[in-house]
Amino acid sequence: MERIGRGWMDEAEKRYAREEYVEALDGFRRVLAVFIGLPVAKAARLRISEVESDPEVQAAIKEVTAARMFAQLARMLGTTTAPTTRAAAAPAVTAGAILAMKDDRILRAIDTLDSIIRTCRGAPTAGKAHELRRQLRSDPKADARLTRLIRGRLATRALNKARTYHQAGMHTKAIALYRGVIQDFGGTARAAEAAVLLETLEVASPGR
Repeated sequence: MERIGRGWMDEAEKRYAREEYVEALDGFRRVLAVFIGLPVAKAARLRISEVESDPEVQAAIKEVTAARMFAQLARMLGTTTAPTTRAAAAPAVTAGAILAMKDDRILRAIDTLDSIIRTCRGAPTAGKAHELRRQLRSDPKADARLTRLIRGRLATRALNKARTYHQAGMHTKAIALYRGVIQDFGGTARAAEAAVLLETLEVASPGR
């Protein structure tokens, strides 16, 4: 078993030498997981520590991670286009393409861009994501739409939280949360729902 593990280590080292850092780390981690208790596993653990602390490797991993998330966003855009029998390249990820999607997909796209920016800072693809977010913010109509969508999602989450306490019989807490929805998200459909639920609860729980 030790010899097999050493063979796997050699393959991981070859990938590292080719600057395939993500694949090399995967190889070292596989050795660590499979050959538990053997000397080769200890060597793999040491190598993982060394590789992960290398700034060049850290930068490469950030870029690979960012590129994968960006590719997911491109595939999301692809599913909004009409089906075709011919193979086609992945659609370009642009501000216009994002805004052409349905509301729920726009929110998923924004979440993806924000995740790339937050977790992969300094990577080239993170720079692309940042530029897209800048373009979306600089367009007043687009920014207003995104603000409305994000506010609506926050209102839904707040209302759901209030309902959870309501259903659990924790009425004092639920009343406070319903009032918070009405105050923080006035003018939204969720605020209107909260007002109805609050009135019902206050009637059922007088004096609270």
